[in-house]
Amino acid sequence: MKSPFSRLPVFPSSRFPVFLVVATLLISQAAAQVVKIPDPNLREAIREILQLPVGSPITQQQMEKLHHLDNEKIEKMGITDLTGLEYATNLSSIALNQNEITDLSPLSNLIQLKSLVHSAQVPSTVSGK
Repeated sequence: MKSPFSRLPVFPSSRFPVFLVVATLLISQAAAQVVKIPDPNLREAIREILQLPVGSPITQQQMEKLHHLDNEKIEKMGITDLTGLEYATNLSSIALNQNEITDLSPLSNLIQLKSLVHSAQVPSTVSGK
């Protein structure tokens, strides 16, 4: 009588550790999807609020920890693009005063968002002839 395990693939003992490493990397990469945030000022503001090291990638799981994006530091930062904030699914308040944002669509599906403050940045010089 054959064992029910006789159909399972057999890994040579020298390749099994490699298989485990590759499988672990694939699983951890799937669990930590990096969020693309094209605006460098927004990206750095999020890193600062989440207390992440400068230059480190921001994952979906980290974005879910973002509840407020409304401190004074993000005012007048020159933020122009909110892409990436769609992953901040627990964001409840955002204040983007004095930034040059024209498209608020990344915020459209954030059902926890209760407070949005946004006023346009006024040019510092006005020229006219």
